[in-house]
Amino acid sequence: MAYLLAVDGGGTKTEFALMEPDGKIVRRVSLGPSNYQNIGADAARNVLRDGLSQVAEEARGELLGACLGLAGLDTAQDERIYSAMVGDLFGDAAAKVRIENDCFIALHCGTLGAAGIAIIAGTGSMAIGMNEAGERARSGGWGYRFGDEGSGYYIGYQALVRAVRARDGRAPETQLAALIEEKVGMPLFDLVVRYTAEDPGPDAVGALAPLVTEAALAGDEVARRILTDAAAELVLAARAVWNRLSFASRPVPIVLSGGAFRSDPLREQVQAGLSEQLGDVECILPALPPVAGACVLALEHAGLAVTDEVKANLKASLT
Repeated sequence: MAYLLAVDGGGTKTEFALMEPDGKIVRRVSLGPSNYQNIGADAARNVLRDGLSQVAEEARGELLGACLGLAGLDTAQDERIYSAMVGDLFGDAAAKVRIENDCFIALHCGTLGAAGIAIIAGTGSMAIGMNEAGERARSGGWGYRFGDEGSGYYIGYQALVRAVRARDGRAPETQLAALIEEKVGMPLFDLVVRYTAEDPGPDAVGALAPLVTEAALAGDEVARRILTDAAAELVLAARAVWNRLSFASRPVPIVLSGGAFRSDPLREQVQAGLSEQLGDVECILPALPPVAGACVLALEHAGLAVTDEVKANLKASLT
Protein backbone atom coordinates (compact mmCIF):
# COMPACT_ATOMS: atom_id res chain seq x y z
CA MET A 1 0.00 0.00 0.00
CA ALA A 2 1.42 3.36 -0.99
CA TYR A 3 0.91 5.85 1.82
CA LEU A 4 1.48 9.41 3.04
CA LEU A 5 2.40 10.81 6.43
CA ALA A 6 1.13 13.96 8.14
CA VAL A 7 2.32 15.48 11.41
CA ASP A 8 1.01 18.36 13.49
CA GLY A 9 3.88 19.07 15.88
CA GLY A 10 2.96 21.65 18.48
CA GLY A 11 4.11 23.00 21.80
CA THR A 12 1.50 20.95 23.68
CA LYS A 13 1.05 17.76 21.66
CA THR A 14 2.09 16.11 18.40
CA GLU A 15 -0.40 14.27 16.21
CA PHE A 16 0.60 11.78 13.52
CA ALA A 17 -1.61 10.47 10.73
CA LEU A 18 -0.98 7.71 8.19
CA MET A 19 -3.05 8.30 5.06
CA GLU A 20 -3.85 6.44 1.87
CA PRO A 21 -3.71 8.41 -1.41
CA ASP A 22 -7.51 8.69 -1.46
CA GLY A 23 -7.50 10.61 1.83
CA LYS A 24 -8.53 7.77 4.13
CA ILE A 25 -6.72 7.87 7.48
CA VAL A 26 -5.65 4.39 8.53
CA ARG A 27 -3.81 5.23 11.75
CA ARG A 28 -3.51 8.18 14.14
CA VAL A 29 -1.18 8.60 17.09
CA SER A 30 -0.93 11.46 19.59
CA LEU A 31 2.19 12.10 21.69
CA GLY A 32 3.67 14.97 23.68
CA PRO A 33 5.17 18.26 22.46
CA SER A 34 7.80 18.43 19.72
CA ASN A 35 8.76 22.11 19.61
CA TYR A 36 12.54 21.89 19.87
CA GLN A 37 12.74 25.47 21.16
CA ASN A 38 10.87 24.34 24.28
CA ILE A 39 12.14 20.80 24.87
CA GLY A 40 15.45 20.66 22.99
CA ALA A 41 16.38 19.13 19.66
CA ASP A 42 17.13 15.64 21.00
CA ALA A 43 13.81 15.37 22.81
CA ALA A 44 11.91 16.70 19.79
CA ARG A 45 13.63 14.17 17.53
CA ASN A 46 12.68 11.36 19.91
CA VAL A 47 9.01 12.37 19.91
CA LEU A 48 8.96 12.46 16.11
CA ARG A 49 10.79 9.14 15.88
CA ASP A 50 8.40 7.44 18.30
CA GLY A 51 5.29 8.73 16.56
CA LEU A 52 6.51 7.89 13.07
CA SER A 53 7.46 4.41 14.25
CA GLN A 54 3.98 3.84 15.68
CA VAL A 55 2.03 4.98 12.63
CA ALA A 56 4.41 3.09 10.33
CA GLU A 57 3.22 -0.17 11.90
CA GLU A 58 0.28 0.07 9.49
CA ALA A 59 2.34 1.24 6.51
CA ARG A 60 2.91 -1.07 3.59
CA GLY A 61 4.71 -0.18 0.39
CA GLU A 62 6.13 3.14 -0.72
CA LEU A 63 6.10 6.49 1.05
CA LEU A 64 4.64 8.89 -1.52
CA GLY A 65 5.03 12.08 0.49
CA ALA A 66 4.91 13.62 3.94
CA CYS A 67 4.31 16.97 5.59
CA LEU A 68 5.51 17.86 9.06
CA GLY A 69 3.87 20.98 10.47
CA LEU A 70 6.23 22.02 13.25
CA ALA A 71 6.01 24.65 15.96
CA GLY A 72 9.20 26.68 16.29
CA LEU A 73 9.96 26.65 12.55
CA ASP A 74 10.48 30.36 12.01
CA THR A 75 14.08 31.12 11.04
CA ALA A 76 16.78 29.72 8.77
CA GLN A 77 18.40 28.21 11.86
CA ASP A 78 15.14 26.50 12.80
CA GLU A 79 14.87 25.10 9.28
CA ARG A 80 18.40 23.70 9.44
CA ILE A 81 17.68 21.97 12.75
CA TYR A 82 14.40 20.44 11.62
CA SER A 83 15.83 19.48 8.22
CA ALA A 84 18.61 17.61 10.00
CA MET A 85 15.97 15.73 11.98
CA VAL A 86 14.13 14.83 8.78
CA GLY A 87 17.37 13.53 7.26
CA ASP A 88 18.00 11.43 10.34
CA LEU A 89 14.45 10.07 10.53
CA PHE A 90 13.71 9.47 6.85
CA GLY A 91 17.13 8.80 5.34
CA ASP A 92 16.96 8.44 1.55
CA ALA A 93 13.25 9.37 1.59
CA ALA A 94 13.92 12.82 3.10
CA ALA A 95 13.28 14.53 -0.25
CA LYS A 96 9.68 13.32 -0.03
CA VAL A 97 9.16 15.23 3.21
CA ARG A 98 7.92 18.82 3.38
CA ILE A 99 8.33 20.82 6.58
CA GLU A 100 6.15 23.82 7.40
CA ASN A 101 5.38 26.05 10.35
CA ASP A 102 2.45 24.52 12.22
CA CYS A 103 0.46 27.73 11.70
CA PHE A 104 0.56 27.14 7.95
CA ILE A 105 -1.12 23.76 8.31
CA ALA A 106 -3.77 25.45 10.45
CA LEU A 107 -4.65 27.52 7.39
CA HIS A 108 -5.02 24.43 5.23
CA CYS A 109 -7.12 22.49 7.72
CA GLY A 110 -9.75 25.17 7.05
CA THR A 111 -9.27 25.82 3.33
CA LEU A 112 -8.16 22.26 2.38
CA GLY A 113 -5.52 23.65 0.05
CA ALA A 114 -7.20 26.82 -1.17
CA ALA A 115 -5.84 30.35 -0.75
CA GLY A 116 -6.81 32.33 2.31
CA ILE A 117 -5.77 33.76 5.67
CA ALA A 118 -5.62 32.07 9.06
CA ILE A 119 -5.78 33.80 12.41
CA ILE A 120 -4.30 31.55 15.07
CA ALA A 121 -5.24 32.47 18.62
CA GLY A 122 -4.30 29.86 21.17
CA THR A 123 -1.88 30.54 24.00
CA GLY A 124 0.01 32.62 21.40
CA SER A 125 -1.26 34.37 18.28
CA MET A 126 -0.38 35.23 14.70
CA ALA A 127 -1.92 35.61 11.26
CA ILE A 128 -0.65 33.85 8.16
CA GLY A 129 -1.86 33.85 4.58
CA MET A 130 -1.30 32.49 1.09
CA ASN A 131 -2.83 33.80 -2.13
CA GLU A 132 -3.65 31.99 -5.36
CA ALA A 133 -0.13 32.63 -6.69
CA GLY A 134 1.39 30.86 -3.69
CA GLU A 135 2.74 34.09 -2.20
CA ARG A 136 2.82 34.13 1.59
CA ALA A 137 2.72 36.70 4.36
CA ARG A 138 2.55 36.60 8.14
CA SER A 139 2.00 39.00 11.01
CA GLY A 140 2.58 38.43 14.70
CA GLY A 141 3.95 35.27 16.23
CA TRP A 142 6.65 37.13 18.16
CA GLY A 143 6.06 35.26 21.40
CA TYR A 144 4.47 36.30 24.66
CA ARG A 145 7.28 38.62 25.78
CA PHE A 146 7.10 40.90 22.75
CA GLY A 147 3.83 40.08 21.01
CA ASP A 148 1.03 37.48 20.89
CA GLU A 149 -1.56 40.24 21.10
CA GLY A 150 -5.11 38.92 21.19
CA SER A 151 -4.00 35.46 22.36
CA GLY A 152 -5.07 33.49 25.40
CA TYR A 153 -1.92 34.70 27.15
CA TYR A 154 -2.71 38.32 26.27
CA ILE A 155 -6.25 37.98 27.61
CA GLY A 156 -5.11 36.26 30.80
CA TYR A 157 -2.36 38.81 31.38
CA GLN A 158 -4.78 41.70 30.91
CA ALA A 159 -7.14 40.04 33.40
CA LEU A 160 -4.38 40.01 36.02
CA VAL A 161 -3.35 43.61 35.33
CA ARG A 162 -6.91 44.94 35.45
CA ALA A 163 -7.67 42.94 38.60
CA VAL A 164 -4.62 44.35 40.39
CA ARG A 165 -5.44 47.91 39.34
CA ALA A 166 -9.04 47.50 40.49
CA ARG A 167 -7.92 46.19 43.89
CA ASP A 168 -5.73 49.29 44.25
CA GLY A 169 -8.60 51.59 43.34
CA ARG A 170 -6.73 52.81 40.25
CA ALA A 171 -9.25 51.37 37.79
CA PRO A 172 -12.94 50.40 37.63
CA GLU A 173 -14.21 47.53 39.73
CA THR A 174 -14.31 44.11 38.08
CA GLN A 175 -15.35 40.55 38.90
CA LEU A 176 -12.02 39.32 37.56
CA ALA A 177 -10.13 39.52 40.85
CA ALA A 178 -12.60 37.26 42.63
CA LEU A 179 -12.81 34.85 39.70
CA ILE A 180 -9.02 34.55 39.53
CA GLU A 181 -8.76 33.94 43.28
CA GLU A 182 -11.43 31.25 43.10
CA LYS A 183 -9.70 29.49 40.21
CA VAL A 184 -6.15 29.51 41.63
CA GLY A 185 -7.17 29.03 45.24
CA MET A 186 -5.14 31.89 46.72
CA PRO A 187 -5.40 35.65 47.25
CA LEU A 188 -4.58 37.81 44.25
CA PHE A 189 -1.65 39.42 46.09
CA ASP A 190 -0.07 36.03 46.80
CA LEU A 191 -0.54 34.94 43.20
CA VAL A 192 1.16 38.05 41.85
CA VAL A 193 4.05 37.61 44.28
CA ARG A 194 4.47 34.00 43.15
CA TYR A 195 4.31 34.90 39.45
CA THR A 196 6.83 37.68 40.01
CA ALA A 197 9.29 35.35 41.72
CA GLU A 198 8.68 32.35 39.44
CA ASP A 199 7.73 33.02 35.83
CA PRO A 200 4.66 30.80 35.36
CA GLY A 201 5.04 30.72 31.59
CA PRO A 202 2.39 31.61 29.02
CA ASP A 203 0.24 28.50 29.51
CA ALA A 204 -0.55 29.26 33.16
CA VAL A 205 -1.46 32.87 32.40
CA GLY A 206 -3.41 31.88 29.29
CA ALA A 207 -5.46 29.48 31.41
CA LEU A 208 -7.10 32.55 32.99
CA ALA A 209 -8.55 33.70 29.66
CA PRO A 210 -11.88 31.81 30.00
CA LEU A 211 -12.56 33.79 33.17
CA VAL A 212 -12.63 36.95 31.08
CA THR A 213 -15.32 35.51 28.83
CA GLU A 214 -17.27 34.37 31.91
CA ALA A 215 -17.14 37.85 33.40
CA ALA A 216 -17.96 39.54 30.10
CA LEU A 217 -21.06 37.40 29.63
CA ALA A 218 -22.10 38.37 33.17
CA GLY A 219 -21.93 42.05 32.20
CA ASP A 220 -18.48 42.99 33.50
CA GLU A 221 -17.41 46.04 31.48
CA VAL A 222 -13.70 45.60 32.24
CA ALA A 223 -13.80 42.05 30.86
CA ARG A 224 -15.72 43.20 27.81
CA ARG A 225 -13.05 45.82 27.15
CA ILE A 226 -10.30 43.20 27.33
CA LEU A 227 -12.05 41.03 24.73
CA THR A 228 -12.75 44.04 22.51
CA ASP A 229 -9.07 45.01 22.58
CA ALA A 230 -8.01 41.40 21.91
CA ALA A 231 -10.37 41.14 18.94
CA ALA A 232 -9.03 44.39 17.52
CA GLU A 233 -5.46 43.06 17.72
CA LEU A 234 -6.38 39.84 15.89
CA VAL A 235 -8.19 41.77 13.17
CA LEU A 236 -5.17 44.06 12.86
CA ALA A 237 -2.89 41.06 12.29
CA ALA A 238 -5.19 39.68 9.60
CA ARG A 239 -5.40 43.09 7.95
CA ALA A 240 -1.59 43.31 7.85
CA VAL A 241 -1.49 40.00 5.95
CA TRP A 242 -4.34 41.12 3.68
CA ASN A 243 -2.44 44.29 2.77
CA ARG A 244 0.61 42.29 1.67
CA LEU A 245 -1.25 39.80 -0.50
CA SER A 246 -3.50 40.21 -3.51
CA PHE A 247 -6.34 37.69 -3.69
CA ALA A 248 -7.89 36.97 -7.09
CA SER A 249 -11.19 35.52 -5.90
CA ARG A 250 -13.84 36.54 -3.40
CA PRO A 251 -14.89 35.90 -0.73
CA VAL A 252 -11.47 35.35 0.85
CA PRO A 253 -11.56 32.50 3.40
CA ILE A 254 -10.32 33.48 6.85
CA VAL A 255 -9.75 30.52 9.13
CA LEU A 256 -10.21 31.14 12.86
CA SER A 257 -8.04 28.55 14.60
CA GLY A 258 -7.11 28.09 18.25
CA GLY A 259 -8.67 27.75 21.66
CA ALA A 260 -9.22 31.48 22.19
CA PHE A 261 -11.99 31.36 19.58
CA ARG A 262 -14.07 29.17 21.91
CA SER A 263 -15.01 32.52 23.43
CA ASP A 264 -18.22 33.56 21.69
CA PRO A 265 -17.79 37.30 22.42
CA LEU A 266 -14.21 37.28 21.10
CA ARG A 267 -15.06 35.30 17.99
CA GLU A 268 -18.10 37.43 17.19
CA GLN A 269 -16.13 40.66 17.52
CA VAL A 270 -13.34 39.30 15.31
CA GLN A 271 -15.85 38.25 12.65
CA ALA A 272 -17.55 41.65 12.77
CA GLY A 273 -14.21 43.48 12.58
CA LEU A 274 -13.05 41.42 9.60
CA SER A 275 -16.27 42.08 7.69
CA GLU A 276 -16.13 45.78 8.48
CA GLN A 277 -12.46 46.33 7.63
CA LEU A 278 -11.79 43.79 4.88
CA GLY A 279 -15.18 43.43 3.24
CA ASP A 280 -15.87 40.27 1.27
CA VAL A 281 -14.52 37.53 3.53
CA GLU A 282 -15.78 34.14 4.67
CA CYS A 283 -14.88 33.20 8.25
CA ILE A 284 -14.27 29.49 8.74
CA LEU A 285 -14.24 27.64 12.04
CA PRO A 286 -12.38 24.44 11.08
CA ALA A 287 -14.31 21.22 11.59
CA LEU A 288 -11.08 19.28 11.12
CA PRO A 289 -7.96 19.19 13.34
CA PRO A 290 -4.74 20.87 12.14
CA VAL A 291 -3.24 17.53 11.09
CA ALA A 292 -5.75 17.63 8.20
CA GLY A 293 -3.82 20.59 6.83
CA ALA A 294 -0.65 18.52 6.94
CA CYS A 295 -2.49 15.76 5.06
CA VAL A 296 -3.40 18.21 2.29
CA LEU A 297 0.16 19.50 2.01
CA ALA A 298 1.56 15.94 2.00
CA LEU A 299 -0.67 15.16 -0.99
CA GLU A 300 0.43 18.32 -2.77
CA HIS A 301 4.09 17.54 -2.09
CA ALA A 302 3.58 14.11 -3.62
CA GLY A 303 2.02 15.67 -6.72
CA LEU A 304 -1.42 14.22 -5.97
CA ALA A 305 -4.65 16.12 -6.47
CA VAL A 306 -6.79 17.07 -3.49
CA THR A 307 -10.04 15.95 -5.10
CA ASP A 308 -13.56 16.12 -3.72
CA GLU A 309 -13.26 12.41 -2.89
CA VAL A 310 -10.06 13.06 -0.93
CA LYS A 311 -11.70 15.90 0.98
CA ALA A 312 -14.72 13.76 1.79
CA ASN A 313 -12.53 10.93 3.05
CA LEU A 314 -10.48 13.31 5.18
CA LYS A 315 -13.64 14.71 6.72
CA ALA A 316 -15.03 11.25 7.37
CA SER A 317 -11.76 10.09 8.94
CA LEU A 318 -10.92 13.15 11.04
CA THR A 319 -14.17 14.87 12.01
